[in-house]
Amino acid sequence: RGHLGCADLAADSLHDAWLRLADGAAPPAPAIANPGAYVFRMACNIAIDRLRAERPFSATDVVLEDVEDTAPGPLRIAQARSSMRGLMRLIEALPRQQREIYIGVRIEGMLQSEAAARYGVSGRIVRRHLRDARQHVESQAARLQA
Repeated sequence: RGHLGCADLAADSLHDAWLRLADGAAPPAPAIANPGAYVFRMACNIAIDRLRAERPFSATDVVLEDVEDTAPGPLRIAQARSSMRGLMRLIEALPRQQREIYIGVRIEGMLQSEAAARYGVSGRIVRRHLRDARQHVESQAARLQA
């Protein structure tokens, strides 16, 4: 199942492999060193044969109707922009230094040590500003959603 990605195909292929072995439809094999691996390979080969038989075109052919468009539509874009504007309003309500440290570290990817050096504060103060800013943003966002 993990190899094929489809539980039904795996079960059917394994069942067919066992039937072929029981009926003697499989070619006689000399001493098989690893029977489990042999049955696994046989089932995988049966699954591949089934998949090839069901697909009249090659794997390189692309049917555009089958390709899912994962790009967000206008509604999702508008919702995301609205959410971002709301988040920025919450961040803008923070005290200046706390806001600048939060934006620098959480949005721009600045290291906490860099923020401490830039604003002339200790790493502990930076961590406290980040914690307080996160708590403020989360509490205000939860209040707005309620």
